[in-house]
Amino acid sequence: MLYLSLHKDICRTELFQEAYLENGILELPEYMSYVNYFRKKYLPVIPHFGMAGWMLVLGLNRYFRHERIRLRAAFGVLPRNLWVRISAMLAHDIPVILLVGPNFPFVWGKHRLNMYHRSPEGEYSPSCQIKAHFVTVTGMDDTWMRVSSWGKEYYINRQEYVNYVKKHSSFLISNICYIKSRK
Repeated sequence: MLYLSLHKDICRTELFQEAYLENGILELPEYMSYVNYFRKKYLPVIPHFGMAGWMLVLGLNRYFRHERIRLRAAFGVLPRNLWVRISAMLAHDIPVILLVGPNFPFVWGKHRLNMYHRSPEGEYSPSCQIKAHFVTVTGMDDTWMRVSSWGKEYYINRQEYVNYVKKHSSFLISNICYIKSRK
């Protein structure tokens, strides 16, 4: 919401006035005050479970309605449309929230998806593994998605993501938060 508010005039609200004055550069305490505000009012996190994609969408749509922002969020796109929708959102400078869902139907399963670091020479090496985790897609090519997780840059191999979802999760719970203009 902070990114949209800073980069899209239709998303500017009084809530982020302090961020506008600071050109979007906030110290951790100010940033955390926004995080806590959204957790309390729009995006509750359930202890030991986190947040499901549908809960994220409900909270975002509630915020959009409350602030009269003409956007609409939906969780999930058809698998055949996934890369097209991500590309379109990135082209329109809309952050793409990607959920790497839990194992399904056995949510306590141990299967995970690799995230990679990229060396200055352009080589990718495994860095960590995730499941049941939201990341923000910040770029994409034919093979890789550049993502941000907890403020750090990683890469996810697109084919590995598809394989993880097909074999160990489901596109019903591993998908994107699709944000588009509301008519």
